[in-house]
Amino acid sequence: MRTTEFRPSKLLPTLSFVLLTGCGGGGGEDSIALPPVPTPPPVSDVTEGVFKDSNVAGLSYVSGSESGVTNEDGRFTCETGETITFSIGAVQLGTADCATLLSPASLIGDGTLDAPGVLNMASLMFMLDGDEDETNGLSISPELQTMAESWPAIDFTATDFSAEIVVPLSDIASVEQRVPFDWTDVPTLLRDHLERTLGCAYSGVFIGELSGDSNGAVVIRAHREVFYSNVYDLEWIAYDPEEGQRSTIAIFDIQMSPTFETSIINDPTEISGRFETSDTIRGTWALPAENASGTFVANRLGTDRADQRLSTTFSTNDGGNGVMVLEITDGVLTGEAFELTERQSYDVTGDIVGDDVSLTARSGTDTITATGSIRERDINGSPTEILGSLDVGGSFFGKGCRLN
Repeated sequence: MRTTEFRPSKLLPTLSFVLLTGCGGGGGEDSIALPPVPTPPPVSDVTEGVFKDSNVAGLSYVSGSESGVTNEDGRFTCETGETITFSIGAVQLGTADCATLLSPASLIGDGTLDAPGVLNMASLMFMLDGDEDETNGLSISPELQTMAESWPAIDFTATDFSAEIVVPLSDIASVEQRVPFDWTDVPTLLRDHLERTLGCAYSGVFIGELSGDSNGAVVIRAHREVFYSNVYDLEWIAYDPEEGQRSTIAIFDIQMSPTFETSIINDPTEISGRFETSDTIRGTWALPAENASGTFVANRLGTDRADQRLSTTFSTNDGGNGVMVLEITDGVLTGEAFELTERQSYDVTGDIVGDDVSLTARSGTDTITATGSIRERDINGSPTEILGSLDVGGSFFGKGCRLN
């Protein structure tokens, strides 16, 4: 575990400073209205999931009575509580428990991204992609899917992986009219890409319930840590109607179903837990000095269906504050905002023109507009930092990533 002195994220002051100055610890008139918890999807016999290296289209799958081929968004269906097996033609990739998010790390070894078999499988998917561009999704053509019916089995953990993929590389050259990259150059490049992809899948805003010696609500913000590019922070802010507000920061390492734990030295609040799915966080909290402890569970605000996601905090000049998730597809913004102290939800729409951002948030007859700008973009041009102001007075700030 990385232990550091307190190093507040750029995002945290926007949210937690307002909460710390706007609430007391004694209850009564100073008690905090609790935000409602997003309702998890109802239990179904069928679960819809996505297979990510980027989103991978063209994988065959079987799960009980469910079967098919992952679509252009990498989506599949599986029988809830059962397993799902993926393949490319005659080549079986592996089997995992039915889940909403799966990747090569789900099928090989213990789910770590550094396992040689994981990187070899990711390499093959990259080479099978029609344009060899992992930033716009990976797609296996119908022609290659058909030719793969005659491929021999592939041992992704083999020491000499080049000997395992002689036939696939020959067919790729024939169908795509190109010679794929030497496979030995690919794993190192894809390790970082796979981490970024999963990191974005787990990032976002989560709202949930706090229980145990205290009862209340919890807001969680998960994102890539702004000072260390390979570290992901989880900002945990709890609201108790009698005890007031408390917060801490944890770190989590991107693997499948990552775990997290408090990372600040001498922090009075301790938390630990795991991502039960990419949309649900579950864990425990403790205040050792007060001999108090309990559990919490939080569900995602927003969806996973856009090209890009921006997770944002906002504050108003009159003391309001909250969280906002913006999702971008083809330059069009949609999303959801939640004002924490008033427990009010807003539907958000907007546009991006160049680096200029315009937003409109609506809740019944209440409308708030905002303008801002994209402050940073990644190497592929995707927005990674946003900053702006509200027409009612106040500001918003967020970090973003590319979902595919």
